Amino acid sequence: MLAARIVLTGRGVTIGDVVRVARSRVPVALADEARARIVAARGVVDRLAASGGAFYGVNTALGANTGKPIAASAQSVYQERAIRARAVGIGPRQPVDVVRA
Repeated sequence: MLAARIVLTGRGVTIGDVVRVARSRVPVALADEARARIVAARGVVDRLAASGGAFYGVNTALGANTGKPIAASAQSVYQERAIRARAVGIGPRQPVDVVRA
């Protein structure tokens, strides 16, 4: 019997799991241990950003403005804007299952 949802642990996702999520819309959940690793990794990034060193894309600008410092008060807004600026595509719309995969 197939699981009612796919639980992401950071290991063991199969092609079959991806197909089930994409085509059958099986729900996805994040395991507590995976969430803990994400939180720990975020802590590393936060410490680096606060250390005074320059870290590309964290507290310095991306692309043409590489190396330009970003004030601590502006970092979260800058990073959100940077992701949105790169969330573009060209060509025809793709089917939902392709995008979900």
